[in-house]
Amino acid sequence: MTMAGKAFRSGSVVLALVATFAIGGCGDASESGGSGDADAGSAMPSFEPLTSDGGGGAPDGEPPTDTDAGPTGGPDDNIVGGTDVDIAEFPWVVALRVSGKKGDNFCGGALIGEGAVMTAAHCVTLDAEGGGYNVLPPSVIEVVLGRSVLSDESGGQVVQVAKVWTAKDFKRKGLANDYAVLSLASDVTTPPIALPAPSQTDLWTVGQETLTLGWGCEFGPPAGPECGERPGDSPLKGALLAMQNRNVCTQEFGSLDASHLCMKSTTESAGICQGDSGGPFVVYDDGKPFLVGVTSFNALNGECNSSIPQGAAFVPRVTTAEHWLVDGIWNVCEGTKACPHA
Repeated sequence: MTMAGKAFRSGSVVLALVATFAIGGCGDASESGGSGDADAGSAMPSFEPLTSDGGGGAPDGEPPTDTDAGPTGGPDDNIVGGTDVDIAEFPWVVALRVSGKKGDNFCGGALIGEGAVMTAAHCVTLDAEGGGYNVLPPSVIEVVLGRSVLSDESGGQVVQVAKVWTAKDFKRKGLANDYAVLSLASDVTTPPIALPAPSQTDLWTVGQETLTLGWGCEFGPPAGPECGERPGDSPLKGALLAMQNRNVCTQEFGSLDASHLCMKSTTESAGICQGDSGGPFVVYDDGKPFLVGVTSFNALNGECNSSIPQGAAFVPRVTTAEHWLVDGIWNVCEGTKACPHA
């Protein structure tokens, strides 16, 4: 993908197995797996109670105070310069993986309700022949909760996805409006993270420190090898980045969509990588965590390093009342067949 002539890469590692399932079963809107406009009166899930005024429920806490000096491991490790963290402190962080495949994740996400996860739209879509894109059928995606190490089956929970909601104005080229919500097949008891209220503008001002978390790679090409398929035994890691003036990203990438926030490590010691896409960017306000961004893209020419800016989809753009509850803002895909979009 290109952005004003400069290459960048999304942080997802969508496995070949996902592509096989998805493209093999494309349906149209008349089929059970097809797509169509969300019915705001009946089909569209309600997220209004999840704002800071009435939702969340995640325990108070603090982000890690520092990160490692930089990458020290191989491609099985995760988040460039990240610090190992305990899922108990960040229970709303989730991993997305192929249903029935007990390896590592292909993306991350954040629990925003008893039955809903927010992630990046590019995590659940694939380019289609002749243009447009296909939304992955929810039957091939499962969500892992409560595990610092994904392969540790002694704890946590694995839940199937029932519906995939993608923003209607999402663009795979340039990753504009990179938002998706997954409706889970069953409710969970894990406490969700709160969504910011429109008045909390101080949570996304320049210089604001944010925490990002994920199970992605530690580095990719040309600095290191491709991730490939991982066994799922890398721990959850967190890293601190700061919100930047938009021109920091436009100087690097040539442009930045209005739906993106620009992030960068102030010490050039941390960043995101393949597999971290869809994961949260979180700001703490008086100890309470708020989801302000979703990991969207990172490295120039695919190189995962900590010296360049990172892009996050700006969550309040779609979760404030004037946007989130607007009729027709989402497309929905359900069933066992992929949903095509022009």
